[in-house]
Amino acid sequence: MKNRNFGIIFGLCLSLSGCMTVDHLHRDYAGLGTNEVSTPKGAFYIVDNMKTGKLFVEPGFGLSLKGTPPIPWAREAALAWFQKTGRTCTIREGYLFQAPHYEFLYSCAK
Repeated sequence: MKNRNFGIIFGLCLSLSGCMTVDHLHRDYAGLGTNEVSTPKGAFYIVDNMKTGKLFVEPGFGLSLKGTPPIPWAREAALAWFQKTGRTCTIREGYLFQAPHYEFLYSCAK
């Protein structure tokens, strides 16, 4: 199921983006599982690359029907993911990767 969800995310981005975006997704997230987190704003899907300190955040279906959620909502989902996994991490940077997807760069306490 997790790899199927990543396949859906990857396929969607592939159909909406250029080669550079696809290369980035494949390089940083291929083979990683997709996980769901819930926030007061709604459900989000997270792909976490712990080796590179990058998170790919996608709004759940209900949220994405309303358009691209604001970055604070995606950031809240990223923080909820860290809490769910029991890690103490700090988001260093976050940006809209390709609507409605966000990417966050982070570092964690060791």
